[in-house]
Amino acid sequence: MTAAAQAAADLRPTLKVGTASAVRGQKDTGVIAVPAGVDPATNIAVAVVHGARPGPVLAVVSGLHGTEYSSTWRHSSRRSRTSTRSTAGA
Repeated sequence: MTAAAQAAADLRPTLKVGTASAVRGQKDTGVIAVPAGVDPATNIAVAVVHGARPGPVLAVVSGLHGTEYSSTWRHSSRRSRTSTRSTAGA
């Protein structure tokens, strides 16, 4: 497939989740704003790793309870070491 045909076939040249927005081959962080309801408004941290080539999308979710921060720390660590050049997705 030529580069022009691949670009035309790319249905998601930019991937956006909340305030995080990344073009192909880039990473970004941001938040998903949760409006106030019964509880006060808050923000949920989000990271986007947009693969260099189109492909399937993977969502990784972690949470914490009290001082159980290891799952969110692990995701943050993995994101910083993920190469967008070698990944495909979105």
